[in-house]
Amino acid sequence: SDQIDGQVPIWFDLGWSFDHRLMLGVYFRYAANVRDSDAIGTCDFLDADCGGYGLGAGAQLQWRLAGIAGPWLGAFGGFEALSFEARLGDRVADQAFRGWEVGGQGGIDFAWGPIVLGPYAAVGAARYTVIDLDLGEFGGPTVDIADTANHYWIHLGLRIAFGL
Repeated sequence: SDQIDGQVPIWFDLGWSFDHRLMLGVYFRYAANVRDSDAIGTCDFLDADCGGYGLGAGAQLQWRLAGIAGPWLGAFGGFEALSFEARLGDRVADQAFRGWEVGGQGGIDFAWGPIVLGPYAAVGAARYTVIDLDLGEFGGPTVDIADTANHYWIHLGLRIAFGL
């Protein structure tokens, strides 16, 4: 969406490791939106309190090249949503985009007992296919997006895992 410059994500993995090299699991991502300057200006002009977040969830596969610690590569795919909210007094309007996402990821893990820590990067491609509008007491429609386009995310971060 053109309404944000980026996101600050928190990404959770839950999976089952096979032979300490292959992990099959699910992921959940929550991200606070970083609004672009036009959106900030519009909200300030209207004296509205604006915010939003992104969500992602799906399946993933990770392959550890050297066992528990060391480099790893992975792939993921699932659902993505991007939500915006504007609050003006006691009136609230929500706009949410929903669609699919796929991507690849990789990183390097360092192990200290059951704790694994290291940098990671992920690159994803996604496409919103539906917009949900909620105009508070007036409700709102769910609309299929006629002219869809791909968008891309680059995630850079620190990965913390606990082995059981």
